[in-house]
Amino acid sequence: MKERFRRTNMFRIGVLCAVLLIGHLNLKAQSKVLIIGIDGIRPDALLTAYTPNLEGLWQNGAYSFKAKTDPLSWSGVCWTSMLTGVWKEKHKVYSNSYKNPNVEEYPYFFRRVREQRPNLQTYSIANWRSVHTILQENDAVETVNRNTDAGVTKEVVRTLKNIDVDVLFLHFDNVDHACVINMAISWKIRK
Repeated sequence: MKERFRRTNMFRIGVLCAVLLIGHLNLKAQSKVLIIGIDGIRPDALLTAYTPNLEGLWQNGAYSFKAKTDPLSWSGVCWTSMLTGVWKEKHKVYSNSYKNPNVEEYPYFFRRVREQRPNLQTYSIANWRSVHTILQENDAVETVNRNTDAGVTKEVVRTLKNIDVDVLFLHFDNVDHACVINMAISWKIRK
């Protein structure tokens, strides 16, 4: 059980996490970037699930089912590695507490985007509020936190209907919660 839990969690964030970089989502004839993070999903489960909308996105974008962020499954560490592009030894986030992250030298990727194109509309909409911890002032035009995946979805739809967003990161967390609850129940039953 412990090994299965560890193997499952290695894929939890970053292997794919349903992270889909969409370079050519043609809205108003401009290239756009959409990153969808689904905390707790395994690539093999995603590939066997019926997900026609996600499949349509990844067939027209860039993606990986093998990317890894860290061997240990700490949300803070893994999301920070994914969003900064460097390992924990550089960004200095070692847990979910985000004590003294090295965001000046290794910022959230929105900072790099806005350094090159300051007028781009960058938005981050997340279920887990802490994923915004490493954002610095002006990295995103707007950051929105919602307590449920349904709330994230509703906010994303509202935003995309009303704003010409260039770069959008969205974070879903309920799959991770379901996995943890399911593993706890399984552990208790076996015990």
